[in-house]
Amino acid sequence: MYRCLFPSASASPFRGISPVYCYGSRVDYIDKQYYTSLAEDVYDSQLQLWKIYMFETTTKNFDNYGEQEWMGGIAADIWDVQNDHATFGTTANRNGLRLWWDKEIPERYRDVTKYGSPAGLATVMR
Repeated sequence: MYRCLFPSASASPFRGISPVYCYGSRVDYIDKQYYTSLAEDVYDSQLQLWKIYMFETTTKNFDNYGEQEWMGGIAADIWDVQNDHATFGTTANRNGLRLWWDKEIPERYRDVTKYGSPAGLATVMR
């Protein structure tokens, strides 16, 4: 079970943004250790629950920085409860492999000019 911070959320609509702004209120559930959002409840302009966001993340140790949240991978679930629709996204590929960082990147991809510039990518995309 995560220890979360539950910031107070206003029950009144956001003011001054726009008269047609679609969100009435938002409640974020914040991870106490990393101060990142774990979930969010989004309410429409009539203050009816509209969407629920959930973020599942994994940490990753970086060579020079230690453990970093969100860098091991992300999965996001978004439920639109008013329209009976859900969306899911992840940084994992179809084999379940996650993001590479630092020394995990294969040597053949460490050519910054080739893989980090428009001119280099144009040679890859032939």
